[in-house]
Amino acid sequence: MLGRSPSRVPMKQSTQDPVYRRFLQALIDARHRSGVTQVQLATRLMRDQVFVSKCERGHRRLSIEEALVWCQALGVPLTDVVSEFESAVRAAEGMETGFPAKAENPDLDGVSH
Repeated sequence: MLGRSPSRVPMKQSTQDPVYRRFLQALIDARHRSGVTQVQLATRLMRDQVFVSKCERGHRRLSIEEALVWCQALGVPLTDVVSEFESAVRAAEGMETGFPAKAENPDLDGVSH
């Protein structure tokens, strides 16, 4: 999905979209690695714990600006979370097709499709 032309990939807005769920998992993993609880993150965001829980469970979709503030509150660069997310998506794409994702297959480097 990430390797395809943006003009050919439909944009999904659902919070239950599997790709968005991988992004949320990357945010949750970043929070866990930072040793921050939902309550502590909520305090840093000046929100309540229910807000953090709803976001992490996919009941409320985060904008890119909110994701940036979220990561800043964790002391984690957004680029780190996005890299983890992208790796998870590429790995899932490889598993779904039965073939390794292009980024993981050096034999495909430089080959145009």
